[in-house]
Amino acid sequence: MIRPPFRTPSPLPAALNLHELWGWLGLGLVLGLGGIIGRAQPARSLAPFPQFTLTVNSAQDGEIQPDDQLTLREAIALANGTLPRTALSPAEAAQVQDRSSGSRIVFDLPPQHTTIRLQTLLPAIAAPDLVIDGTTQGGYEPGNPVVSLQPQAGVEVLRGLTLTADRLQVRGLHLSGFRALHRQSFALPSASILVTHHPQAESLGGPWRAEDRPGPQHIVIADNVIGPATPGGDALGAAFGIWIYEARHLTIANNQLQNHRGSAIVTSHWATDTRIEKNQIRGNGARGMPDAVRLEGQIGGTQILGNQLLENAGSAVFLFKTSGAIAVQDNRILGNGTEIPRAALYLMGNDHQIRQNYIGDQNGPGVVIAAYPQSRRNIIVDNQFRNLKGLSIDLVTRRHTTVRDYQVGDGPNPRTESTKRHLDTANRGISAPEFLSREFSVVGGGVSLEGVAMPGATVSLYRVQQDESSSVFQQRGPLSQRVAQTTVDQTGRFDFFLSEAELGAQLSDQLSDQASAQFSVIATHPDYGTSEPARNVTVRSRGVSRNPE
Repeated sequence: MIRPPFRTPSPLPAALNLHELWGWLGLGLVLGLGGIIGRAQPARSLAPFPQFTLTVNSAQDGEIQPDDQLTLREAIALANGTLPRTALSPAEAAQVQDRSSGSRIVFDLPPQHTTIRLQTLLPAIAAPDLVIDGTTQGGYEPGNPVVSLQPQAGVEVLRGLTLTADRLQVRGLHLSGFRALHRQSFALPSASILVTHHPQAESLGGPWRAEDRPGPQHIVIADNVIGPATPGGDALGAAFGIWIYEARHLTIANNQLQNHRGSAIVTSHWATDTRIEKNQIRGNGARGMPDAVRLEGQIGGTQILGNQLLENAGSAVFLFKTSGAIAVQDNRILGNGTEIPRAALYLMGNDHQIRQNYIGDQNGPGVVIAAYPQSRRNIIVDNQFRNLKGLSIDLVTRRHTTVRDYQVGDGPNPRTESTKRHLDTANRGISAPEFLSREFSVVGGGVSLEGVAMPGATVSLYRVQQDESSSVFQQRGPLSQRVAQTTVDQTGRFDFFLSEAELGAQLSDQLSDQASAQFSVIATHPDYGTSEPARNVTVRSRGVSRNPE
């Protein structure tokens, strides 16, 4: 049995707004749902699950009863084995065909009636290998689902789909509007899709009773539109997008997750080996938990790959007291922090890999790493940053644990000179490299950029491009484009030589006869991780051809 992760809270500042409240309470509110999700589902027969192709031809919802059409509620009950085939009318039975393996729910709704308005929670999906396939509805186009799931107007329906079995697939649907009415959504597991091994989640009550097991596995959620079509759209609103309470090897791919009051994707207890790939995640978090992707609990092996994370209220990805390492790679992360200053990526823990992302127009720093409880060997390389309000990489010290530090970090660190500083700072306090001069000049056909850094580290040289429209002039970064890489020798020295031809592509275009460019470096050591950026240096050259040929 797992005990709740609540601790005696520190006094909260009197002026906390709703977004700051999430910063303090996110872990307890998201993880502390064992009492909510621990209620038992009505027993079913121990016989194997039926295997049907079920054609939903009615958008109606309500009590299950024999009539002339098959509803989604009835199709799920048939797949779960809780509604016997013999209870159907002849017209309904005609929509049920036997299959050799796994059930499949397809749609043949009337073209003018493709929105299913739920009156109550649908049954949790307990049949393994079930596919709910909205792409089968006539008129479906990729990115534009026809079948929509919403609550009935004025009716509280906390969730669209609750997934509790292995190897489920949800494809080609539009889900929106699921939230608590007239009470706080953070006290209930309210989302378009909830993934858990617990079958029901209707109310608070009872002590923590979550079982320490990882939940369903190999679920695929793909090609859906989740959330209102426009900001502030859907009078009913939408609380969270996909809430992963427990799951392993879950894939979230090619979805649009948009305009939720809270986060688009939330994990809480167990979400190992999750793959979040090629989604567009836009405009979430304006009225609650502000981060596009909020990760908590066991998250080892999670990969966030090739997504567009755009214009969300807080961070694109925010980790809070997690266990396990993740990879964030090849994402386009732009314009986040629309409601509050926040790092584009906020990390806790060890061995995370942040590579080849484009991060720009952020109302805060690029990547912030907390020192508490421990954060080491986090690798942040080959990323591009532009127009930030803070450092490209910010390593926080242990004593900095205010709400502001959890949002925007604590700024540049002094050089680490003691063992205590190594223990007190993220990535073991690896010092930023230092150039030997603030300016370098082209001599003899090139320039040598020399400096000092941790022996054995790999140093990456970046071109720095300050955004003229930005109100923040940075002395360290932004790390705009990687130019070269070298290894620090055992004496702690590094040296980059850039030829005049290479500089021709790097120097800024000016009308004067003297051109210049700014550069910075970061150091990465396998035992420590990646450092903050070095103070920028300027390379000046008189008479360098802008067309070296």
